[in-house]
Amino acid sequence: SSRLHPGIMNSPKKTTSKTTHQPNGDPMNINHKTQPYVTSHVLYALAVLILPLCCALHAEKNDSLDMMSIAFKQPTLAAGNQGVVTPVMKNNKTTGIKFEFEKSDNYPSVDLPTRPGGWDLTPFVAIVAEIENVGNETIHPALGIGNIGVIGDNQNGVTLVPGQIGFIRLELGYSWGKEAQKLNLKYIDFVKAFIGPGEKGAFVVKSMCAVKS
Repeated sequence: SSRLHPGIMNSPKKTTSKTTHQPNGDPMNINHKTQPYVTSHVLYALAVLILPLCCALHAEKNDSLDMMSIAFKQPTLAAGNQGVVTPVMKNNKTTGIKFEFEKSDNYPSVDLPTRPGGWDLTPFVAIVAEIENVGNETIHPALGIGNIGVIGDNQNGVTLVPGQIGFIRLELGYSWGKEAQKLNLKYIDFVKAFIGPGEKGAFVVKSMCAVKS
């Protein structure tokens, strides 16, 4: 598979953050001053309400694909690279994927189980994922998709402090805000969440949808 993008920068705690991009395409965090830090409980509640609502609205219009629900129906669990993968269960149903990882010189990752024949993303423009930092360290989770044998993925990421929930929007055909490898969207072979070198912690992929707008 192709080399993952190394450029993710740190951001300080006690702020909300989003990822923007430098002229060279590397991500750069812009921190927004807020009222006294919003607790993780409030962030969690807002995130739990917002993303399912967005996915539901898209689904009603038949303009989204719930990739997590399809992945959970596959016969194999998500595959982890240099880490431990466990399903998150609620009422005997899988509701997420937890990935725990140690510091390494590489890019620990977890691959979403792929439907037979790969993912057909031709009707869509982006993938939106909800990810929660359930560890004790600030981390920089990212998403990547690609075709086996093709050099160059599409990627994007976000910075999360412990307990924070964030959303990654990966525009198809782009990496870190710049035009990138044009993939064969008819047969996407892998969709993965990964982390940068030297980071230790854990995150949960709570939901992932392909969307048309």
